[in-house]
Amino acid sequence: MTIEYGPITGSDIVCYSPNETFTIHNSPSGSSVSWTKSSNLTYVSETTTTYTVHANSSSTSGEGWVQAYITSTGCDAKTIRYNLWVGVPDPTIDGDQYLECYDREWYFLQPEDMWGEGYYWHTTYQLRVIGSPYGHKAQIEALQEGTGLIFCDVDNECGTGYGSLMVWIECGFFMMSPNPADDYVEISIDENKLAENKIDDYEVRIYNSMYIMVSQIKTRKPVIRINTRQFINGIYIVHFITGDKLQVEQLVISH
Repeated sequence: MTIEYGPITGSDIVCYSPNETFTIHNSPSGSSVSWTKSSNLTYVSETTTTYTVHANSSSTSGEGWVQAYITSTGCDAKTIRYNLWVGVPDPTIDGDQYLECYDREWYFLQPEDMWGEGYYWHTTYQLRVIGSPYGHKAQIEALQEGTGLIFCDVDNECGTGYGSLMVWIECGFFMMSPNPADDYVEISIDENKLAENKIDDYEVRIYNSMYIMVSQIKTRKPVIRINTRQFINGIYIVHFITGDKLQVEQLVISH
């Protein structure tokens, strides 16, 4: 005879404390139930219809399950499994790891990392979060050349899991030397990158500490030299503009 055993009911998340109890339904009178569990769970107690467990430790994280094997005289044996999440979230961030300055890309948590109730995205200084830092996805903008890190802290009732992703940022359209500069500064551009991005010309703007533009040049030349004798000592901001991209660098004038 075939009987529709089950289902098993219980929590979708099991923590180190308190214990969680799972219950099998529609088990016929006189049946025998053999309970088993995933290795990241610790056994506490069981009866014919209930099974109690907790996570192995306070730092445990991962997919888990409890399972009931039911046998009864005159009935077909049946195995029923209940899938769950054990412990704190285990965030894994997916997205592009190779960026150019001022690129904006979306980053996501993998589906199994959705056993969370709160999300907080943050980055190292080479990057920034666009808009709200809360949610299971975030848009990130690259700001400065180098290696940066993207973080997402995910909370559930068991605690907080910390995800991270390393990204590499390239802004090397332009080179500027010497820096610090005295009489002149020479600016060169990577012609291959101009060709790859189908850019015919570029613009260089230099701003003083009051953010007043003191020099502006638009050219197609791969190398230009700017006379800096008339600039007073101090720190200047240089904008390199190619199409819709902007590269920002700091220039020091020291006579």
